[in-house]
Amino acid sequence: MTVELGGSYWDAQLRVFDALESGDYDLVVFRVGYAGGKTLTGCDWVHGVAMQVTGSDNLVMAPDYAKGGPATFKTFFDRLPGDDTVPAKGGDPENSPIVADYHAVEKRVTYINGSVVRLGSADKWNRYAGSEFNAIYCDEPAHYDNTDLYNLVEMLTSRQRTHAG
Repeated sequence: MTVELGGSYWDAQLRVFDALESGDYDLVVFRVGYAGGKTLTGCDWVHGVAMQVTGSDNLVMAPDYAKGGPATFKTFFDRLPGDDTVPAKGGDPENSPIVADYHAVEKRVTYINGSVVRLGSADKWNRYAGSEFNAIYCDEPAHYDNTDLYNLVEMLTSRQRTHAG
């Protein structure tokens, strides 16, 4: 099956994708203004990693679940290939040809290749201690008001695991 992910990107987004795929960095920061494509870029990247790395565990994190629903998570579901994939609009992520299962209570999407993406919250900096992730996307970290951002970043970067180590 051939599924197209993504779409048209502007130069800064393309440079972010290049940096992410270079393997030279543990952490890539994309800083642009309002409506600059941060969320779209992060969500497309996580979808791409999930499809490229079979059986991978990945995380998309919002400031908290309340803020993530109408912003980060809506974009995440909207960027799935297929129609009517956004639960907040009455859709179902399983309408996407790349999604095998969506568990709303556990905030987990399982792809057809066994990869998983958890939709996370930064309200507790150590919520994901003990977990391991292939890809981590933190949306709007400047708005992580209810957490210790330094401890969160330190903990998340220590949770990164890829097939290469």
